[in-house]
Amino acid sequence: TVLAGKRAWGLALNRAGSRLYVANGAQNAIAVVAFEPQQPGATRLLGAIPVGWFPGAIVCDPARSQLAVANIKGQQVDTGNA
Repeated sequence: TVLAGKRAWGLALNRAGSRLYVANGAQNAIAVVAFEPQQPGATRLLGAIPVGWFPGAIVCDPARSQLAVANIKGQQVDTGNA
């Protein structure tokens, strides 16, 4: 069992399937898990990435080597007249 946080709302795997990213709403963070499905007991929590207020969705963008995170809560941002 790997404890990856509280209120997990979204999951994403990297292209290789070796990293699992978990959007933890109650912790305002993305848990990073080394995912080893072929080696029982080898899957482990690597750490957490702080993000905005209550992350609820996540996606891996392999073309840019980035994660995109959508937060459920937060303050309205004035974008001008965009």
